[in-house]
Amino acid sequence: ASCLIRPRLLVHRPHPVTVCGFVLMSFALIQTVFVDPDLLGYAVGRYVTWLQMLVFFHLAQPLLAAPALRRQAIYAYIAGAALTSALLLSGSGLNAAMMEKGRTALGNLDPNVQAAIVGLAGVWLLALLLQPSLSFARPLTWLAWAILALLISASLLTGSRGGLIALCLGLVATTLLAGGLRHPVLALLFVLVGLAGLGLVVTQNELMMDRIRQSVEAGDTAGRDYIFASSLDLWWHRPVAGWGLGANEGALGGYTNTTLRDMHSIYLYALTAGGAVGAVLLGELLWTSVRSAI
Repeated sequence: ASCLIRPRLLVHRPHPVTVCGFVLMSFALIQTVFVDPDLLGYAVGRYVTWLQMLVFFHLAQPLLAAPALRRQAIYAYIAGAALTSALLLSGSGLNAAMMEKGRTALGNLDPNVQAAIVGLAGVWLLALLLQPSLSFARPLTWLAWAILALLISASLLTGSRGGLIALCLGLVATTLLAGGLRHPVLALLFVLVGLAGLGLVVTQNELMMDRIRQSVEAGDTAGRDYIFASSLDLWWHRPVAGWGLGANEGALGGYTNTTLRDMHSIYLYALTAGGAVGAVLLGELLWTSVRSAI
């Protein structure tokens, strides 16, 4: 609707991230035609999903250029993540296959993705709470701290070890950077108390503790060490142009005795799908993102 009223929101020069992302996946799709045409239908499905994300990013860019809209968008994201967390904790609409493994996610969503969604909302909310303009005397501030606890609890409930590491690093970095450098001792104390509280919550979750224990004592990575090594071996067979979109998953399936197998890494996915060409495009995409953030 916004684009119909103001076409300039749609018709503007694409961001370098959009260009790199489009070229990367288009190159990988074309490569699929030459490597494994039987998987072209599956590859097109992956391609369409990627295009949807790129179009959304292209539309969101000018909309979020206004600081007021940007802040409202963050509020909306946090609110959506809080609702998601409430559903996770109440056990509504959970992924049945993941429940059998003692993990939680909504619908058919992957628990690791779910942890990233609610964890990011928690990091953003903490950044807002640490703004000097907020006072502890305001009731809404206390409500926001309760929502932060809700988001962190939901992230831990997914059983994602990567999500736990990312959440800890995000919360620590946010605390230190959001004014913490001006009061390093106070910021460090806040970080230690926060990590202790997080550790206390984790110890109450038996399934998460078991997963952490297996990781530390037995080196359990849920098969990722083998998948990563196999992905690199796969890349060595087609190092320049890769295997193509979807065809790389089919080829990796030969290593794991499955029809298709995901790399569980966006870096290895780009490397196997587009080879060295894809790696260069992904590197440019990431560098542009980092440069924009800085």
